[in-house]
Amino acid sequence: PALNKSRVFLAGALMNSSDDTQRMESLASAARAGCSNDTVDCLKARAYASNILSQLAASAGDDAKALTEMRRCAGEAERGFGAINQETAIAFMNLAIISRNTGHLSEASAAMQRAADASRGLRLRAADRALMERTQAVIDYDLGKFAAARERLRALIGNTSEAAERAVLLRI
Repeated sequence: PALNKSRVFLAGALMNSSDDTQRMESLASAARAGCSNDTVDCLKARAYASNILSQLAASAGDDAKALTEMRRCAGEAERGFGAINQETAIAFMNLAIISRNTGHLSEASAAMQRAADASRGLRLRAADRALMERTQAVIDYDLGKFAAARERLRALIGNTSEAAERAVLLRI
């Protein structure tokens, strides 16, 4: 597991500092393939690897692969980190975002519910909590739940002091 965690860490670091997508994909794929058991460390490594592979697929315009990889990421995160965990919540929120962006609104809504469940009672970073609320508001809007979307956005606007973020929320 240590080698595979290192591969994932390196692939993640390359995402922030390089445009060598082949190397990133190779490292993430090797990490996932090399961690075939269901120990907690392997589940976590596979979750991180799938997240990276999803991001790479999305950047390449392969929406179907991005969605498949993020589904895998969320499942592995839930098994590796537990049902109530920040990493699990973020993974399901990312699944909701990709699902929404690919037109799978029912799946996006269900994934956001799982993200909310996974974060219930946890202290998340304010930025993560705000992103979860904004994502839920956008999905609510897409599903025609206009009142719910409006209430979420009003609450976010009231708690936002940063001008750029406030402008985004007002546009939504």
